[in-house]
Amino acid sequence: MMERGIFSPRSERFEVLRETPQLIRSIAGNSFTLDVPREISRMSRSLLALAILAAIGLLAACTSASLVTEPPARSPGAVSLLAVGDIAYCNRAAPPETAANRTAALAQAMLTENPLARVLTLGDNVYEIGSPAEFANCYEPTWGRMKSRTWATPGNHDYGVADAHGYFDYFGAAAGDERTGYYLRIHDDWAVFSLNSNVDASENSKQYQWLKQSLDRIGSPCILAVWHHPVFTSAPRRDQPMMRSIFELLVQRRADLVLQGHEHHFERFAPMLADGAVDRENGILSMVVGTGGAPLSGYRPSARSGSERQIKEFGLLSLVLEPNRARWQFVDLNRQVLDSGELNCKRRR
Repeated sequence: MMERGIFSPRSERFEVLRETPQLIRSIAGNSFTLDVPREISRMSRSLLALAILAAIGLLAACTSASLVTEPPARSPGAVSLLAVGDIAYCNRAAPPETAANRTAALAQAMLTENPLARVLTLGDNVYEIGSPAEFANCYEPTWGRMKSRTWATPGNHDYGVADAHGYFDYFGAAAGDERTGYYLRIHDDWAVFSLNSNVDASENSKQYQWLKQSLDRIGSPCILAVWHHPVFTSAPRRDQPMMRSIFELLVQRRADLVLQGHEHHFERFAPMLADGAVDRENGILSMVVGTGGAPLSGYRPSARSGSERQIKEFGLLSLVLEPNRARWQFVDLNRQVLDSGELNCKRRR
């Protein structure tokens, strides 16, 4: 799997088409001469040269303004991801004795079997506050061994220090550019959005507007979005509202799959609309995968409407993004498959 680039907010580092007009290419890349009649005075020649340079600058500016931009180049073939959140928890034991170390061993074994696979974190990468010391002393000895193959997403525990600097300093480019906590990666048919539920995600927010513009620009037929706080959950803390506007936008743009963390268990929902109604044709299938190592938590006595599977076990979501479809398995520490399924991508309108 060749990773050719990411698109992050503000920098908008889309690859630019280089097919500029031949005139600009020749002027920019080569020296040239201009025959001027001898009768023209030295001053007139100087004025003529200045006029030519001004015209060249104007033409270059106009051409530059009209350049077409494209998303990052796509990588061919299927994309294999190991997705999980709520990971490195060392409050009760040394790193080698933690559940995070066991899930890390599972992930490392699966990555060894598939050298092209990636880790996709779903927030709360380390506890309790996401400090540099916690990343160094708890995350690094466990999940840090997969750092070079990780795409990171922030959670509320990663924001326990100012501006989540422990998270951004530790992951660097794996957390996207510009330290906003949201970015886009494109691979073959799939656009993968890592979003930030810890900052403003309302319709007027920079994150919402960036997502909207990115969705306008991409040509990918399939869309996966991930963030930390679940829009739907059967946990006692109930639904988290901060990403509802973004969920609605993704429904409108016919996204296919949403992954979240925050609740320390696994839960899969039927395709749903932003208002919580089940709609198997137009809704988005979503899952909560908060089973990376933090102490497990339970569910309300009555499951939320739309909930189709609940599992209270440590484990990973193995996700394969193929052309026009996705397959998943939730695998526990014994590599038993406790949930599985597949979906076909919606047709983009």
